[in-house]
Amino acid sequence: MQIALVAMAIYTLVWIFTEGGGYLLLLAMLFVVAIYAAVLWGISRNPQLKIHLDEAEASLKKVKPRRTMPNARKATKGIVKALAKGPVEMRASKSPADHPIDDRQQTIIEALMALPDHIKRQSGALFYTGADAFSQPSSIYVLGLNPGGDPGTQEANTVAKAITAFEKAPGQWSAYQDDSWEGATPGTSGMQPRVLHFFKMLGLDARSVPASNVIFVRSTTEGTLTLDKDELISACWPVHRTVIQRLGVTTIICFGITAGKWVREQVGANNLIGEFRETNARRWKSQAHQNREGVDLH
Repeated sequence: MQIALVAMAIYTLVWIFTEGGGYLLLLAMLFVVAIYAAVLWGISRNPQLKIHLDEAEASLKKVKPRRTMPNARKATKGIVKALAKGPVEMRASKSPADHPIDDRQQTIIEALMALPDHIKRQSGALFYTGADAFSQPSSIYVLGLNPGGDPGTQEANTVAKAITAFEKAPGQWSAYQDDSWEGATPGTSGMQPRVLHFFKMLGLDARSVPASNVIFVRSTTEGTLTLDKDELISACWPVHRTVIQRLGVTTIICFGITAGKWVREQVGANNLIGEFRETNARRWKSQAHQNREGVDLH
């Protein structure tokens, strides 16, 4: 402290005599010297004051200014850059259903990329809900048989294109609720309203339930699909296995007898635990099966 005051006094004197600062600055210098003399007098009368001043000066030297906002901005930019590069792998998980969001999604994308090339080149589709539904735990997984339509007229809509679309698709999305089928109002065409009613009765949000098809390849009839069943199942099921394991699925809901039969064969759900027959003119029958691991199939 004393050194700082002396330096200030010397600087002021030099400035006055070299630059002609005037009498006001001279008075200011004398005022500073007077303060310095008062401080020295106080210290001489109370030595403990000097100790306190020295301790305060030492403490101030140790304190580093906190730059909370700049550091926060820097951290935020780092997170944004990391997310822009792709999902971040996080390994502090205890079970498949506990994997962090990005890890689940990344693992499923890797399973999709591992599909055989001849499957990727064919007309088809993958998922009927957005990335969010495949990035969080879900006890339910919905599976149809395969995409409908005509592979001839929809030749450009390949499975490979669907993989790219899944990576870029909005997180909150449902083909049953948000897509326009055959030019109709979204959610009103074909099986869309029936599926939405089904989800509503279960208290589920259509955009949050992972949904897909057992087979990703498109066909005009089920008979055409059956001819290549073994090959198609072998190619597509690893993706479904990954979804079931990563999301912690315990119940698989299948649309149609054939879809249910093929999925039961894959998960070994041979124990019939329930059955329901419609009371209308159709008299359609629904069944519930369970495998040894406790996975339910409806």
